[in-house]
Amino acid sequence: MATFRDALLPTISAVRAIAGQLGIRLHTVAIVTGAWSGDHTGDGVETQAATPITDSGAHPPKVRWLNDEQITVGNLPRGTVEIGPITPAFTGGGTELGMLTAEAIQRGDTVHVRITGPNHPDGAMYRVTDVQSHRAFRYMIQAQPVSSI
Repeated sequence: MATFRDALLPTISAVRAIAGQLGIRLHTVAIVTGAWSGDHTGDGVETQAATPITDSGAHPPKVRWLNDEQITVGNLPRGTVEIGPITPAFTGGGTELGMLTAEAIQRGDTVHVRITGPNHPDGAMYRVTDVQSHRAFRYMIQAQPVSSI
């Protein structure tokens, strides 16, 4: 049975896409999973698969670098980002929570966020440190820099 929340999610996704339509969302975001051919993580050849995180019309979510105060208070490394809001999955769109929390990967695989845009023209990998999923209409990701590509 469809709920009120289920009925609202397509509209929320479309509203969040407006910033992308206006050209305000300059950074693209993708979840990158890496599988290794060796017996242990990092052994052998890595095969990567990237899944973009988008809202209605393939527009990316907001990417915000935390300010000095947030980094200091949270005891976080410089360059930590907050990604979202991300619309939860609904019929016809949204993002599955399992994709963000790495539930769907095999043991030994790696999961990162790749951010590409003005701050990272060639892309940069970030490690997901927190996924907030306690709100009905949005997910939020916190990620820390790993490397530039």
